[in-house]
Amino acid sequence: MKKALIPVIIFGLMIAGLAWALLKGDTKTLSFAMEGKIIPDFEHSELYDDNRILTAQHVKGEITLINVFGTWCPPCAVEHPEITRIAQTGQARVVGLAWQRSYSREEAQRWLGRLGDPYDFVIFVNHGGLVSKMGVVKAPETYLLDQDGRFVFRHDGIMTAEAWETEFRPRIAALEAK
Repeated sequence: MKKALIPVIIFGLMIAGLAWALLKGDTKTLSFAMEGKIIPDFEHSELYDDNRILTAQHVKGEITLINVFGTWCPPCAVEHPEITRIAQTGQARVVGLAWQRSYSREEAQRWLGRLGDPYDFVIFVNHGGLVSKMGVVKAPETYLLDQDGRFVFRHDGIMTAEAWETEFRPRIAALEAK
């Protein structure tokens, strides 16, 4: 009877470990379903001009980083100086995706007013839409797209100088060489 419980206990421990990883927000091990795919069609307004409708065409044509942030996200504020530094290098166009959940357009504008706005433009998404289509798990996340708008890489979590140097710059150099 005791031997029959061993597989049940092992299975239970495996489930508990997976649940713990998901609950504590460790999504780095989750696969990136959009890799190699073209950015899906979308229509969202620009953060500062709700009459300007942005589409997938707006992120094509250049190597682009899409940085998903939210005013409700403390790690987004932590990474913001690094995103600003990256934008200043000019090595890639940096586009913001303001994922606001229940916060307003004005709240996102105030947040960027306080921290500075490094983005070429900001896509405003209150619920679903592009966030759902891209498979965003949590903020912050930063995506690298090639000139055709194809997803090359996804960085989950706070952007650091190390992540920029080891994960993004080599991929950008490879894209530029094509």
